[in-house]
Amino acid sequence: MRLAMGRFSFAVAALAVVFAFDISAASGQVNCNDVVSTKVAMTTDLVCGGNPGFTVNGGGAVDMAGYQLTACAGCTGVALVGQAAQLSNGSIVGSGAGSVGVSLGGSGKHQVAHVTVTGAETGFGGSSGSNKLKNNTAYGASTGFSLTGDKNALGRNHSSGSTFANFIVIGDSNNLTENTSAATTGAASGGIYVSGNANKLNRNVSNGDQAAGSALAVGGNENKLNLNTVSGSAGLGGLLVFGNENKLIKSVAVDNAGVGIGISGNLNKLTSNAAYDNQLSGIDIAGNGNSINASNSSNNVESGINVPSGDANSFKSNVVMHNTLHGIFLFGGVTNSSLSKTVALENVDDDLRDDNANCGSNVWAMSVFRTSEVAGFPSLGCIQ
Repeated sequence: MRLAMGRFSFAVAALAVVFAFDISAASGQVNCNDVVSTKVAMTTDLVCGGNPGFTVNGGGAVDMAGYQLTACAGCTGVALVGQAAQLSNGSIVGSGAGSVGVSLGGSGKHQVAHVTVTGAETGFGGSSGSNKLKNNTAYGASTGFSLTGDKNALGRNHSSGSTFANFIVIGDSNNLTENTSAATTGAASGGIYVSGNANKLNRNVSNGDQAAGSALAVGGNENKLNLNTVSGSAGLGGLLVFGNENKLIKSVAVDNAGVGIGISGNLNKLTSNAAYDNQLSGIDIAGNGNSINASNSSNNVESGINVPSGDANSFKSNVVMHNTLHGIFLFGGVTNSSLSKTVALENVDDDLRDDNANCGSNVWAMSVFRTSEVAGFPSLGCIQ
């Protein structure tokens, strides 16, 4: 019995040693101007006059525990420096030009979760990589989230009311999943902007952009966009992609003032997308070697699928119905394109139109339609 109790006492002592750091670290309070290198939890609100309000060093972690930090005008609320600093569970109030709610500096790999920033010029910003931001919110910023770097992961964040953009992400191999953007307000504002290569955007939602930008715009090569939804943009368009070898899958563009989905570049692949009730064309394609398959573009004010320029584009198994102008419209100068298994019905001007004489080098096949035009005249039979 003594031996057993001795072993039990030894085990308890060993556990106390193992967990002592976490227990003692969690009891400390963060003060303004602190540089935190351990794990601490806040115990009161802070109003800080220094810049930044406080700093979390690499390896340190601050649980704000539901408390609020108010930063000075033009200041940063919390700066994450070094590598692998953490911040969670609180709110930051910022104000003035140059103000940042949470700054992600150093060499990155920081983690920020469940933090709300209001009023700062930039809600969450930095130029480091491999950061993870999850379940954070930015209200009323110039830019809600502004990150320059590679391999950042943004999941389930929300930004609304920004005067420039809700999200700007610049770099390669970044991952944006289930973020929401709403109601930008500036004269040239937009929702989500991503620039770089091999980025992944999954299940993001952008709506209610009030000015000249777009709801979701991606520039670069080999990016993959899957199951994103854009609506209610008052600007250039709903979902715009610029670059080469990008993939756009099962995304939806509804009720945008410009085009629903706009693609400019080469060798892009669009599969099973939908564009409805947009004020210009549903889908607009410019470039070479693009493929547009199994997509539905209906009830748009202009054409269902509009092709102003390009060579060797492929269109297969698309549905275009009830558009005010054309179902599919190939402009003069579009060459070597193939269009097959199209369903085009009840489009007001015509179902299918090719403005090249005798369809030029374009090939139409196995279409279901009622009306067609070639070079502005009723079809000569090359549209089939």
